[in-house]
Amino acid sequence: MVKYAWLFIFILLFAGCNEEKEFLTPSSDKIVIDVTHKDISFDGEKVGEPIKDIEEDKSHSLTILPLDKKLRRMNPRPTTAHLHIGGLNSFKALTRTIVTAHIFGFKDIKVALGKDFKNPISPYLYNNERDNNHPCRGPRGIIRQLLNEKAEAGMTADEKYQKRLKELEKDRECAENYMELNFTYFNDKDSVSFAVSLNEIGVVGTNKYTKFTNEKELWSYIEELRSRENLQNKLDKDEIMFIAKEKATINEIAPYLIHLSQMGYLLKFGTMY
Repeated sequence: MVKYAWLFIFILLFAGCNEEKEFLTPSSDKIVIDVTHKDISFDGEKVGEPIKDIEEDKSHSLTILPLDKKLRRMNPRPTTAHLHIGGLNSFKALTRTIVTAHIFGFKDIKVALGKDFKNPISPYLYNNERDNNHPCRGPRGIIRQLLNEKAEAGMTADEKYQKRLKELEKDRECAENYMELNFTYFNDKDSVSFAVSLNEIGVVGTNKYTKFTNEKELWSYIEELRSRENLQNKLDKDEIMFIAKEKATINEIAPYLIHLSQMGYLLKFGTMY
């Protein structure tokens, strides 16, 4: 009996090694970026270090600069990118790596987290033509206020009023068509909690915010939202924003990202400071 148990464990380990090897092997139509606790590698070649080039980087760049330089020299460039982020790396390392790959036009990006190569997640990939010109994908809040101040310089009071009326109408349309589902992960020393927010009723400024400390209740709520009939016509029903602190580790957050991905969500990312 013990003999068969060891055989079963060996088979599982062998299958896991095969999945890792297959995921991390570059090809003519696939590049591989591997970020471990010590190294950043591109197709097996070390190009940087996560401590220096991500965690301690003071450039305010959204990308990983040595990886950015390597990608710029690629010609031709394949359409698929496999990314792996080690379990000891940070949420910041995850978002920086995805942004770096996406900026260079990869159309198919899969991200393996920690030791799980069987269930890679799929990030939401922004489309410049679609998202930059879409009123519901544009800047909100204080950023829009600052842009408005710049755009409205020199306008008459009536011109400003008409402009604001158009923006309010766009906001109403956005609230009707988008639910803006967010999942926030909190880890405060000894306790872990979660918050889910969305616009359920399609009216501007009515986002509902629900906090959870029980994971079973959390997933039950999200599954109920996923199947709710009145949300099926939302244009972003397959998208979710995952929000966490930059220093949260992949080992902490991977189970939630993988679960959301398996539910069919494309993942966007937001950072708490």
